[in-house]
Amino acid sequence: MSMGTVGAWASAAGLRIFVPDGAPADRAKAVNAKAQQVLRDLGKDPLALDTGKMSKDKLRSNFKGFDPSSVSPDQLGKISSFLKERGLISPFTASLMLNAGEQFDKFGVQKKPTEKFNALEYFATQISTIQDRSLNGSQFSNYMVPEYKRAINVLQNLQQFGSTGASMSINTRA
Repeated sequence: MSMGTVGAWASAAGLRIFVPDGAPADRAKAVNAKAQQVLRDLGKDPLALDTGKMSKDKLRSNFKGFDPSSVSPDQLGKISSFLKERGLISPFTASLMLNAGEQFDKFGVQKKPTEKFNALEYFATQISTIQDRSLNGSQFSNYMVPEYKRAINVLQNLQQFGSTGASMSINTRA
């Protein structure tokens, strides 16, 4: 897992949230199920990304065909920088997206920056890990869980914007 800003903060706090548990095959199934549950519970937030501004700036062509379930760390890094430069996401959300990935060396550098992974599942797994490790209510979780949720919502909104050119709608009817 990433050893950027988040990893340094967790290490300084004495937290070990990125340590694998159990047999790899069993763990993968359990993690996938928990991540899917987090994604279902999270829902969608159409306000996480200003797709109206993106539409006005004619940015749809940059995200046409974007699929957060199959994206490389390099692609995600470029997207996060692009969105941050335009003021569409916060620097911290951009940092989370920039440091997302599944394989790092001991210095926190991506081993396979062009290998695709499921970014939605990655962020949902981070939320699930924090919740499973009884870190709820700690300063770390109070700050990180909403940021991971925001990153998921940004990716969902980008996928919607890239495929239709429209933002996610909010049902205001009672």
